[in-house]
Amino acid sequence: MTDFDLDIPRAGAPLEIEIHPKNRAVLESDVAKRLEMARARLSRFQLWNVQREYSRLHRKLNKSGYNRLILERAELLEAFTALKAQYREKPTPARKKKLIEIQARSKAIDKALEKLQPVLADYLDVKQRLDAHEIILQLEREEKENQAAFFREAGVWEQQMYQVFDNYPKLHHITKDRNGNDRKTTPVFDHVFLKADKVYFRVRTSKQNLFQRFMGRWSSAIPYGVEIADLISENTLANLTAACGRVVTVERSPRSQNIFYVINRMDSADGIPKIVRFDQVLDHYPVNRHPATPWAAGVGEDRKVIHFDFEEYAHILIGGASGGGKSTLINGILAQLITMNSPDELRLILIDNKGGVELSHFEGIPHLLTPPVISVDKVLPALKSIRQIMNQRFEMFLKVKARSLISYNAKVKNPMPRLLIIIDEMASLLGIDETHEIHNELRVITSQGRATGVHMIVATQHPSVDVLPGWIKTNLNLRIASRMPNHTASQIIVDSITAAYLPENPGRMVIRRGGFEMILQTPLIEDDGIARAVKNASAYTPADWQMPAIREPDKAESDTDEFTPIIPMEEPVPKFGENDYLKIAVRIGCRLSAEKVHAVVGNDVISLRRLREIREQIVTRKTVTVHGIDYAIKREAKGHILVPIEHPMGQEANTEYDTPEDGSFDSSAETA
Repeated sequence: MTDFDLDIPRAGAPLEIEIHPKNRAVLESDVAKRLEMARARLSRFQLWNVQREYSRLHRKLNKSGYNRLILERAELLEAFTALKAQYREKPTPARKKKLIEIQARSKAIDKALEKLQPVLADYLDVKQRLDAHEIILQLEREEKENQAAFFREAGVWEQQMYQVFDNYPKLHHITKDRNGNDRKTTPVFDHVFLKADKVYFRVRTSKQNLFQRFMGRWSSAIPYGVEIADLISENTLANLTAACGRVVTVERSPRSQNIFYVINRMDSADGIPKIVRFDQVLDHYPVNRHPATPWAAGVGEDRKVIHFDFEEYAHILIGGASGGGKSTLINGILAQLITMNSPDELRLILIDNKGGVELSHFEGIPHLLTPPVISVDKVLPALKSIRQIMNQRFEMFLKVKARSLISYNAKVKNPMPRLLIIIDEMASLLGIDETHEIHNELRVITSQGRATGVHMIVATQHPSVDVLPGWIKTNLNLRIASRMPNHTASQIIVDSITAAYLPENPGRMVIRRGGFEMILQTPLIEDDGIARAVKNASAYTPADWQMPAIREPDKAESDTDEFTPIIPMEEPVPKFGENDYLKIAVRIGCRLSAEKVHAVVGNDVISLRRLREIREQIVTRKTVTVHGIDYAIKREAKGHILVPIEHPMGQEANTEYDTPEDGSFDSSAETA
């Protein structure tokens, strides 16, 4: 087991509620060994009986000449081997007779040893029980020694913390005793919790005497003039850290007013290991979240393995300076996905703008829709074909009234795989003729791909506006950054300065998800680990589902070509009207929510205020039509929704507000 595979406060307890069967088997085996060892401990009476039995069997074996027979048999075997070699060189009657005599004697010894086998089995069983008992006693002695050392260590730290209270003016109160001498009163610790990685010192904040206990009252136990703010201030923690030689933090109990000083015994205050192996996190795969395609990002605080899935976090941005571990993280994610998912469940498109060096290991696996794209001029055709798949899936989802890939696969006999696009080093696509068109394709994929099971991972060393415009970055709802050189670079990726203060440890990254962030140690996977993952993935049978052929860009193609993007390429950004609002509303669950539509299109297309105005115009109608399907507008508790209308046979649908088939914005609508 690894140092983060167990929740140390409760030995043998799993880190997570969701445990991979392989990891559960290891835990059950460990518990079984512990039980077996516990049963091996003998009482004094049992030990006396077992020792007597051991002595009796030992004497019986010696009396029967067991050891002598074993030695004689070994000598006969050696003599027989040498004599047989001599007989083969020069056969003589004397040598043949000697071989027959040795064989006869050997058979006699084997019969004698066979009779002693039950006695030998009992002897070995008794000896094993005695050995197990000695092992248990040794472990108990070591545990007592460790526990005693643990208490001595905690006692030393407690005295050092009291010295800080005595020396720091705001942490004690001075009064005069009867003799006029100064008397210091400091906060006291009423309980110490010992763990393998941390020691918790609880500060006594309230107290009760006998009368107060009878009356149900409490009084403050903090010395007069000492403020809680001073006890938990940064200066106090810095002084305690310097005195104890370990990082000291403070925690507040969520269910009470208790204050805990926490001394971290590990190499970091957050309990995050310095290195995490790929195989270690793979054992924690959450099987019950498999349809959402989960993957392990790494190990977080208290050595917990953190998983994300593409159903909740559809698109990912990975940024950071060179050498921070971006490519290693991408390789680790890919190795997890191809190990745990078949080609029928996941298909990949790899765009390696470093000349194919970083993702070359994965070439040839059955999960790939196409060979890895290593040429910049093939990126745009690949993205156009991906968007074509999205449009096809939207039509198929509408037929079965499905709102996500999971719900669609649950309703049909032939499920569709999740599609993941990985772009390594986005900055390489800057400054080419197709840059603007690539950005527009990425905008459509990131804003609409989640509903159809199309996802994207984008990695770059330079996440500037030129490399990755804001209207694309907004849709990358999970952002990961390694150590950044300054505050500005950290703000660009994770909207905070946390990445600028990460320790200089390869693989240590900060992850931003919505308004929350966490620090993780991402798994390290080396070439041999990638090779094992590729070997496992190659064992899958290639899927029948194939991607439409990637077409080369043709400058002569018209705007009505089948690859015409949903957003036209020319500037300015096209106008957004009611048809576009209805189209997006259908794709996000038939809800006429301006906030949800705004989350898809962003401020670069239209403001939230203008979207609310369009919604008010739409809700005044009784019916609308999107893609030839009539919808009634109905009101519910949380707003308005679109409900499909079933028409009698032969009746034509209302086309007053039909959305264009190519999905382009209505240029006749009012601009935002």
